Amino acid sequence: MGMALLTRPAGSRRRNAFAAPHRPLSDRQRIIMSMVRQHAGITRSDIIQALNLSGPAVFRVSEELEARGLLTIGPSVAKGPGQPSASLRLIEDSVITAGLAVMTDAADAIVMNLGGKVIARAELPCRDMTPTSVIDAFARFVDAAMTAHDFNRRRLGGIGVGLSGFFLEDGRISPPDELDAWADVQVENLVGDRFERPVIVENIARAAAIGESFLGVGRSARSFAYINLTAGLGGAIVLDGELSRGVRGNSGEIGALPGIIGCPKPSLTTLLEMLRMRGVALDNIHDMVTRFDESWPGVTEWIVLTAPSIALVARAIRHVVDLDAIILGGRLPVSVSQRIVKAIDWPGEGEELRRGRPLPAPFLVAAELGNEAAAIGAAAAFQKSEYFI
Repeated sequence: MGMALLTRPAGSRRRNAFAAPHRPLSDRQRIIMSMVRQHAGITRSDIIQALNLSGPAVFRVSEELEARGLLTIGPSVAKGPGQPSASLRLIEDSVITAGLAVMTDAADAIVMNLGGKVIARAELPCRDMTPTSVIDAFARFVDAAMTAHDFNRRRLGGIGVGLSGFFLEDGRISPPDELDAWADVQVENLVGDRFERPVIVENIARAAAIGESFLGVGRSARSFAYINLTAGLGGAIVLDGELSRGVRGNSGEIGALPGIIGCPKPSLTTLLEMLRMRGVALDNIHDMVTRFDESWPGVTEWIVLTAPSIALVARAIRHVVDLDAIILGGRLPVSVSQRIVKAIDWPGEGEELRRGRPLPAPFLVAAELGNEAAAIGAAAAFQKSEYFI
């Protein structure tokens, strides 16, 4: 399985005094862990050839990882001429991570193992969207998932949190007005104290991009832009498998771009308003996404109105960053993202031609993951930071 990479440090992060189940891995150990995750059953000789390392070095690192309970060293496999070489496999349940995605009107939670398998997922039953209510519900969910699968608490390696908003100079996230109670909270400390585990906090668009890189389109497209359509509009950039952060962590923050280039700002808020105007009774975005029906009056009209704005944003990104793909995702149902992509003339007429050929274009595609991408990405962010390269 391919994977997109995450540079260190990721978002704002906190390590507390609690000893995680595994000490930090060396860079060489993380490289080999990444190769084993991508290619189950890869042999030591495969790794030696790919990394140009000595046999003793690869032997030593694989033995260390086996001793730490992260890999199994299997039987030798013959591949062509030469001596058979031992195969390596990830012990997927050796480390469990949890991800929390906090949106303006809902929170999603994921428990995932080291192989990227989702153990449990839930929309959290929060009394309100205050930090105390959300984190309490999240803690109950994680405890229940660990108990249901008979996982020892020590297997919980760390926590990832995706929070709506943009990063400030001090590393905190400035959330939208609906999440005002989170504005002055050191989220990594609050969650870390509750779980006694290390914590990484990401902007929700970048968390969603990590999720898509881990289990979605990013497995084949190593450089992509992710357009995150939620109550607002956000984005993220992944270059050669690494999340591009920028100076403050706001690389890919495209929310203001539609207004700058003179087109309506696409969002699920506008879809909600249009559906209500057409007589669809909906409480909020969460209610709309949960009960979504493409036959509702107003859906097609909203797609027609939204597609040109998405097209302009995508074209602007295309001419700034050279990418494999531009991915449309967020809390949109995947089927609606696909309809928007099909409605866009991509890369579009009127492109400047040189010797009869236009500027090469990335492919425009709907995300493979639905609205669970941010929670998956939050859990994956911790894994990539600590166990993979």
